[in-house]
Amino acid sequence: NTQKLKWFSERILKKTLLQRRTEKSMEDLSDSSDVFIKLEPGDFSETDTIDQEPPRKKRTDWDHNNTALLLKFWRRNLPTLRREKRHSKTMDEMREALSKYGVRKTSQEIKSKMKNLQSKYRTEKSRMKENLKYKTSWVFYNDIHSMMMQHPLASHDPLRSEEENELGINLETNSNHSVISLDPQEADDSYKREPERPPTPSPPKRHTERKLLSVHEDLLQEIRRSNTISERNEEKVHKLLHDANEIAKEQLKLTRELLEKLLSVHEDLLQEIRRS
Repeated sequence: NTQKLKWFSERILKKTLLQRRTEKSMEDLSDSSDVFIKLEPGDFSETDTIDQEPPRKKRTDWDHNNTALLLKFWRRNLPTLRREKRHSKTMDEMREALSKYGVRKTSQEIKSKMKNLQSKYRTEKSRMKENLKYKTSWVFYNDIHSMMMQHPLASHDPLRSEEENELGINLETNSNHSVISLDPQEADDSYKREPERPPTPSPPKRHTERKLLSVHEDLLQEIRRSNTISERNEEKVHKLLHDANEIAKEQLKLTRELLEKLLSVHEDLLQEIRRS
């Protein structure tokens, strides 16, 4: 800066001397303490400006392609984000990767966008649980749903504050996950395609519970019917046993009467034999 100021002063001094030599018509200014210097646009280049700030790059918006690109890098770095307690390094890597594709965002802006996407996903998922007829029209629902289903619940996730040290996505696990290509041309071609509509959500827990209760009631009714049938059969058996017992008693009575008659006949025969 000191050298620039020195050079700048010398340049002005030379310009002043040259102006005084060539413009004799300005002799009336000799008594004045002010010196007017006419500077032409070409006298100084852009490099002569002191402390000139470099031009800032224009921020990009989160349009469809940029959001889809963020989801791809998010999916790719999700296992790393889950292992880390602090995510500054990974978020910076995502920022640099996105910048290669023309997405100029800060790490905080990327993190905020990720939070907004998950919040939107949870809202849509909750609406579908509450209303089975509702089908989301959000184009990124399927991508986020697939990503969450492919990774287990962990204690870390970039969607919560680093102070809480909780950045996990609460869903089931699957070890397979896709990796994004680092070829910008392939990324441009793939992200221009509109995502498919999300799959039909599974029945909510309330519906499942109602079905289980219905099955349980059916089983109870079947058991009651079986018990009723068993009671009726038991009554029939008791009745049959009672009838059989009565028959046995009657037979025993008849047998005794028969024995008594036989004994009487036997006695009579003995007496008749003795008399003869």
